[in-house]
Amino acid sequence: MHVTNFFKKNLSLIIILVVLPLLLFVVNRNQVLANCSDAECSLVDSFQGDVCLTESLTCFEICGPEPCDATGFEADCYDMTYTGFCPDDSSCGWTACSNCKKTVIYDCSDGGGGGGGSPTPTPSGGGGGCNGTLTITPTSRTFNVGQNVNYLGTYTPAGGGPESVNCGTWWSSDNTSVAYYESGNCNTSLPPAERTQAMFTGWSPGSTKARLSYNNCVATADMIVSASSPSPTPTPSGVPNDSQCINITAPASVTTNQTFAASVTMKNTGTSIWKDASQDPVNFYGLTNWPWPPPSPGFSAVWNVLPQPTVAPNAQATFNFNATAPNTVGTYAFGWRMVQQNVAWFGQTCSQNINVTTPPTLQVVLAANPASGPSPLDTTLTADIGGTATGTINYNYWWNCTNPSNSVATVEAACGVLPSPAAGACASNANGHKCLAVTDDPKSTDVRTYTATSTAKVIAERGAATPAEARTPVTITNSPPSVPTVTITTPDYCVSGPSAFVSWTYSDPEGNPQSAYQVQADDTGSSWNPPLMVDTGKVNGSGTSYYTGNGVPPWNWQVTYKARVKVWDSLNIESAWKDSGSWSTPKHAYPLVNFTWVPFLNPSANQPIQFTDQTVFYDTSGVGQRAWNWLFGDGGNSTTQNPPHTYINNGTYNITETVTDKDGYSCALTKPINIERPIPVWKEVSPK
Repeated sequence: MHVTNFFKKNLSLIIILVVLPLLLFVVNRNQVLANCSDAECSLVDSFQGDVCLTESLTCFEICGPEPCDATGFEADCYDMTYTGFCPDDSSCGWTACSNCKKTVIYDCSDGGGGGGGSPTPTPSGGGGGCNGTLTITPTSRTFNVGQNVNYLGTYTPAGGGPESVNCGTWWSSDNTSVAYYESGNCNTSLPPAERTQAMFTGWSPGSTKARLSYNNCVATADMIVSASSPSPTPTPSGVPNDSQCINITAPASVTTNQTFAASVTMKNTGTSIWKDASQDPVNFYGLTNWPWPPPSPGFSAVWNVLPQPTVAPNAQATFNFNATAPNTVGTYAFGWRMVQQNVAWFGQTCSQNINVTTPPTLQVVLAANPASGPSPLDTTLTADIGGTATGTINYNYWWNCTNPSNSVATVEAACGVLPSPAAGACASNANGHKCLAVTDDPKSTDVRTYTATSTAKVIAERGAATPAEARTPVTITNSPPSVPTVTITTPDYCVSGPSAFVSWTYSDPEGNPQSAYQVQADDTGSSWNPPLMVDTGKVNGSGTSYYTGNGVPPWNWQVTYKARVKVWDSLNIESAWKDSGSWSTPKHAYPLVNFTWVPFLNPSANQPIQFTDQTVFYDTSGVGQRAWNWLFGDGGNSTTQNPPHTYINNGTYNITETVTDKDGYSCALTKPINIERPIPVWKEVSPK
């Protein structure tokens, strides 16, 4: 009933409420509230009559007997600040009235029992008949067991109308074992305002009636519940929001937590056009689980938007979406229903039962036969699966892969792409072996020849089970190579600083060649802890000697050093370290010999030549005597430091000077000298 009509028909009561609120509350509290029900409104004591009053007249609310919200008031009722009596709604000043006390005039009309002093516009209680016309649209509906249908109720009073039935109208089913009343609502967004709409659910095949009671009036509509699909409704039902389930497609069985694809097709059998959010941002249409919110455990909550901007009456909309199964085994109703945002759910429910089962299990064990041995090792890999999964099997083997993933794509990216055999066949490549859609269990690979220790891997795939993976080592047990000897050769200190040549011999029991070596050197007091004087690290190569470098690293004089060597064979098996004998560097550098002579250019035979020693000595701490020994190349020699010498004949001679320092370190230097013929002496003779 509109609020304006309520004012006009109950003006005297409102005056009394405004003038004498306290008196009415105190004196008539028991009379007015005696018949009100706690179950319907927490603000009053009971509910059987027509009006429930609270204790303040600051503002009031007019609404129907629907469940109250958390504040004790109905969520869809109007609050109005009291501003006096107004001839129409436009001057009444509608507000939320959220910060003041409220007087609730609760219209509880249900056609039965009455409490005195109830200001209702129609007679109630035991006396009086129906004063108007009550209708239900449509008058008959046929639907399936488990499906939902909507009915619309409209009341036309004797004095004119139509007047829509108040939201608090009561609905019922004559036979709840066939169909039962599930929910009702008053949809104020659909003209005419506040029509009452009820939803019934089919329970078992049969027929019954939907019953509507209002103002001592009763209306009924036929409900025929069938186990088979009802015939399509050729025209809209006359209800603004209504829908018919055309089809639902979903798996009959899924596993716990499985995400699966589903499809629901709904037909618009109402008179309103369904609109998406682009057409109506506030009251747009969609498809949701039903009941909403989904029970727990239950399927994941999904709000499906319309697949097109609008759906006209008699048109269909197909919703395609993904849903996730509950995490608990059982049989669940997979139900879906149309909804208008901020208004109500409506129409039939598309539903089917889905059996939720435990996911199939899959395990795999991988074995190598033989699993170890000397190289080359011919090995066969065998996978043996277990678990509850059924169907054909994909075996994916990698010859050498440590990746722990059970995803074939992930492992192929890390360890190499496998071949692509035809269904029921197997194939091998350099990365591994694959069998596609085979039934063999266990299943073995082709023979694989291993020359190095590796990790074999398999991923097994079967049915809907999570893929299983396993790995196993393939160990090459060849004897390691060895370094029988390590030899140190010191350099010629007359031309080099402190350094050494490290050389070794290589041996392998299986005859595998050397593939790498490592050399370390340090002083004899070292425990081979870094940093070391020399550490080459692993050097790929088959060489068997290493030169430590002339003064690089900075070797020291008068220090005893040691070296060691280890090697790897072609199977990457390494040997033990082999130590060298120790060696010592001299106390200091050897003499740096050099000399010159005069005349330096073009000396001639029979011409005295002076030789001068230019040796650099490092023997400052020596206690012996230095010594010089000259060989002039013509049989002459000298032991003095700076000797003279005369060549008799012309020619080229090699001069060698050997110098010994105080510590007995000797070095020699040889240089060539070219002796020319003497220049003739010219004598001028006068002619006779």
